[in-house]
Amino acid sequence: MRTGKRKSSPIEIGSDLGQGSSLSLSLSLSLSLSLSSCRCATCTDDKAKCTNKLNDIFEALGGVDDDGERLQADPCFAAWVARCKTPIDIDYLAECLDMVDDAFESDDRLADWLKDGVPGSVGDGILFPGGNCEDGLDDLHDPADLYDDEDWGKLYDEEDLYDEEDPEEFDENLWHVESHREKHPDDAVDELPAVSPSTSSEGSKPHPPMFWKMMAVVLISCISFGSSWSSGITGALKSTLKKELHINNKQFSLLEASEDFMVTLLILTSGVVTDRIGGAGAMLYGNIIYSIGSILVAAAAQTRSFNFMIGGRVILALGDIATQVAQYKVFSSWFSPNNGFASTLGLELGIKKIGGFVGKSSANIIARNTGDFAWVFWVAVFMNVFTNVLTLAFYRFNAVAHRRFGSVTDPATGEKLTEKSKKFELRKVLELPWVFWAVMAFSLFQTSTAVVFSSNATELAEKRFDVDSITAGWYSAVLQYAGFFLVPCVGAFIDLFGNRITLLAICGTGVFIAMALINWATSTAGTAAAFGVYAVAFTLGPTTIIDGIRTSMWHQSVFGSAYAVKIAMNNAMNIIVRVVTGAIQDADNDKYDKVVIVYVVLAAASVVVSMMLIFLAWWSIDLGNLQWTRKQRRANGDLWNERKRAFHEENGARNKLVSKLCFGALMLLILGAWAAYFWGVATGNND
Repeated sequence: MRTGKRKSSPIEIGSDLGQGSSLSLSLSLSLSLSLSSCRCATCTDDKAKCTNKLNDIFEALGGVDDDGERLQADPCFAAWVARCKTPIDIDYLAECLDMVDDAFESDDRLADWLKDGVPGSVGDGILFPGGNCEDGLDDLHDPADLYDDEDWGKLYDEEDLYDEEDPEEFDENLWHVESHREKHPDDAVDELPAVSPSTSSEGSKPHPPMFWKMMAVVLISCISFGSSWSSGITGALKSTLKKELHINNKQFSLLEASEDFMVTLLILTSGVVTDRIGGAGAMLYGNIIYSIGSILVAAAAQTRSFNFMIGGRVILALGDIATQVAQYKVFSSWFSPNNGFASTLGLELGIKKIGGFVGKSSANIIARNTGDFAWVFWVAVFMNVFTNVLTLAFYRFNAVAHRRFGSVTDPATGEKLTEKSKKFELRKVLELPWVFWAVMAFSLFQTSTAVVFSSNATELAEKRFDVDSITAGWYSAVLQYAGFFLVPCVGAFIDLFGNRITLLAICGTGVFIAMALINWATSTAGTAAAFGVYAVAFTLGPTTIIDGIRTSMWHQSVFGSAYAVKIAMNNAMNIIVRVVTGAIQDADNDKYDKVVIVYVVLAAASVVVSMMLIFLAWWSIDLGNLQWTRKQRRANGDLWNERKRAFHEENGARNKLVSKLCFGALMLLILGAWAAYFWGVATGNND
């Protein structure tokens, strides 16, 4: 093989047989793996036989590399090599690394280098012999000819393969072989891999400084501003849409429910994919699709076509599905519970409320002043173009950040926070803890009440206050978004003082009082009081629920999937409530007298659930941790890790059963939502 001077790479195997055998090996590995991580069939007969074989080879070669670093095969390297039986290109090499991370756990930067940092082409690759671990690797030759071109492997076209346009950027991928040996099996400690202290070269990269974190938050918040401006305009234009498109309440509910239907259909898949590919990429592609959908919706408004608008809303929903999960997945990889996660949520949601306020309050003004309500949707298209530019900027920002900085670690538990995984982790998704489902039970009623009530608030204000659509739009906008300045404060409070369940109880009780006032105090004063109470109580909900979901989870790596479960559940409930309330309102001569009873029942259910959560928090540490302050969580990190171990081991069978039963109940709810949706299609007279 050629021995010319070149840049080092994360994987470097070479020899110059004319000058004596030598080996230069640099691997970026998670060396906290114990021998129990080997998955070879050989290991059932002889523990770590393949690893020991490699170490024997290293010893025969002198035991050190060209720089004098001691060579040591810590992970099950041979198990990975054995699966590659033909010449492979760089992309396939990265794919192999992802497939076998249970046996060969490489650093994320290694995969990034293979996928993005190397200008490889077909023909650039690595040749492997085609053996397998079950044969015990006994067919390996003596060290002197182990790396002969025809036997083990060689790098093709080294000059092209390692030619890097940016040497400084490539130098960031220069890692050194760790010099410590693996523990003997008798000395190995039974540790949770997710919380073991990392000794890999990932630690050589510094954690991102606060400036970079805040830049990420600001960019995502600006993206949210644009998207939330667009999302609130349909509800604000309910009366106008019903008049211009010649539809009734049931058909308007169908228009809203069409987006919810697509979300329930695809959001779970989107969550799993986002966990796999990362939030930044999902945001970029999702916003492009969302913009296409917004153009179709605007065109439908221009042509006054109800069916066309439903189609546009479906396309718009496809983009929204990709972006809903992605934003919070990014946050979860930069911040941990009680350590900035809730604060960033609060800031983002606060800015999002401002965007929603501007969109909802200005929708009818734009429609009135332009003389055509379609202009409202065209302005939304322009806002989406602005959003796409910001999304592209964040995508590039995120890529640079991952090259320069290492993964953030949860200071309480030691868990490494990741934006993307090396494989799809469906098992973890199906085994979400019961505490997660307890928080979901509250969100099932409270969030659905808030979403459905907010979408009808403008028309309700028109009827109760006897005002025009513009004034009613201002009233409903204040109702929904007046608490924007409180949301960041709620996030900061949660990070410092916890008490998430307490906040959920206050939120649920406040929303119930507001719905009760709307139902029983039908005067102008009573409705105004209800709007005021709701504006404050509603502010406490979103940040607390999302942070509660994150705090309840054992594995941050599947937070995207967990948040997708929440969205699927809420949207399924929204479909059912919207279709039912739309039918009730039509049967009640377009009045809200009977519809608000449904709101009261849903709000009362959220109060009951919150009271149960308070009681259970005293009984269970797993649920009680939602009340922990920052100081308590850091002090009880070891206890939390022990609860995690017990959840998967001693109580594993029971907990898995509970999780799967809850998931089954979610599937039934989604099926019920689909039935309600198609019932609305069949009876909505939308042909």
